This record gives sequence, structure tokens and C-alpha cells, in this order.
Amino acid sequence: MIKLADLISLTGLDFEDFKIHCATGKPNPPLEAFFDGRFKEWQEYQNQQNFQCGQILSIIHLRNDLWLFSGVFRVLGFEKKEDKNRIWYNYKTEEIQGLEHLVGRVVIQFKKNFRASYLIGSKYIEKLLVSEIRSQKMSVGDFPGYNSVLISHRLLCTIIREELPSWKSALCNVSGVYIITDTTVHSSEGPLAEIAYYC
Repeated sequence: MIKLADLISLTGLDFEDFKIHCATGKPNPPLEAFFDGRFKEWQEYQNQQNFQCGQILSIIHLRNDLWLFSGVFRVLGFEKKEDKNRIWYNYKTEEIQGLEHLVGRVVIQFKKNFRASYLIGSKYIEKLLVSEIRSQKMSVGDFPGYNSVLISHRLLCTIIREELPSWKSALCNVSGVYIITDTTVHSSEGPLAEIAYYC
């Protein structure tokens, strides 16, 4: 099985002082941020100084031991923020060019049986094995069927904005009652029930 490091080396990129970010999380999952085109911004918000390094190799958890390669980013700096109740760090990064053909297409096999999500790159890079190279960049996907729809408000907004054909066709051709639940006490995006699919 080919290693991700070998695949990336074909592009001429040399890793220097890097960390591997194993992106996971609920709420606001990183895979949804990736589908929505805002993974870079999602990653730049951190509760700790997690990116004290020159580069970040990012992978997003899919299921079991499978991860999606989501890019390599150069760390340009960070700004410490705080209010009465918390401290956080806004990092400034830029995505390293030349890997666009791999981002969202390379599925990695990596057995992570520990809790840490910010790994010393040189220690773990050889353990990232290429499981699959998809023919197309991973996206929201086709409409899975009426009995299988359970998505977040943010993902629904992405589907509507992108006017994904299979979703639009399915939602426009059937009349019915849709349950949209606001799982937060106060949603910064307003009531979820206001969302509608316009055909």
C-alpha cells in the first residue's frame, strides 16, 4: 500500500516542522465544513495553541480507520482572543498549492487508537496509508432516499445553495411534512424552521 508521504512527495513538496491534524468533532463537524468550502476557517479556530509548527497536514475522520486528505497548510501566525469566560486562538494559514488534485480525493487508512488529534508529523507520517484515490472530490453526495435523510441545518443550507440536482429533484417532486429541529437553545443563525427548498 502506498504511503501518503510518497504520494505528496511526487508534487515536490518537502515537509518542514509539521503537525498532522486529525480533524474530528461535534457539533459543527469538519466534514461538513469541508463540503461547505470552509474547512480552512474551521481549522483556524482553536481552543489551544495547537499549531506551533510551520505546516499542518490535515485529515478529516470519515469512519473507523478511514480519513479524508484535506490539504496541507502553511502557518503564518495566530492571534490570542479572550473574553470573560474563555480564551481561544485564531490562526492565520494559507493552503499550499499544487495538491488540489489530491484534496478531497485521497482516502487514508490510519489506525488512531489514542485521543490526541495534533500529532508530531515526523512520528506519524509513515503510518498514513493510501486506501483509495477517488475519481472525483468527495462531496455531499446524491439524495440517499426519504427515509435516510438526517442532516444538519448547515449542510441543508449547502445543498440548497449548490442546488444539487438529485436533492432538488427529490425535494421538489414530493409534498410532505418535513421536521426541522433546532438542537440549540439559541441559534446564531435564527430559527431552523425558516429554511425552505424553493423549486
